[in-house]
Parts: sequence; structure tokens; C-alpha cells
Amino acid sequence: MGCQFNEDNYRNQQIERHLADQEMGELVSNCCGEPIIEESIDVCSNCREHCKVIELGEYMYEQRLAAEEDAADAKRELKREQDDN
Repeated sequence: MGCQFNEDNYRNQQIERHLADQEMGELVSNCCGEPIIEESIDVCSNCREHCKVIELGEYMYEQRLAAEEDAADAKRELKREQDDN
């Protein structure tokens, strides 16, 4: 029994990918990842400060990198404390 092509599933997958790509391209502030107020392209809708405008995908990537750096710093600090004792 072979795998049959289901056109409806394929279309749904394509639509989901397109929507996910669109969402990752949404413009957000680099400070907290909130959508930008449309009247003023560089004012964050959350903190009301002037921020750098980036895409949501870039913001999420930067947040992941920062979390990885924080985890590595915590691990180094724990090792340093253990070595001191």
C-alpha cells in the first residue's frame, strides 16, 4: 500500500507555511517584541519608546541567543563557585 497524495492536506500545509512566514516578517520593536504603532513607525506599542524596527523572526532569534548566553554565564558562574569551595 503506497502513500497517496492528499491535495487538501497539501494546500493546508502550504497555507500554514505562508501564514507562519508572514507572521515572522511582522514588524516589531527590538526592545520587547511588541508590534509597532502604525502612526509612528518607530514607537513601540508596549513601552511607548523609540525603538529599532525589526522583524519578529529576528527578534525571536536575538532572544534565543540572549537566553543561551545567560545560561552559559550561569553555568560558568556555578563552576567558578564550585572551584572556589
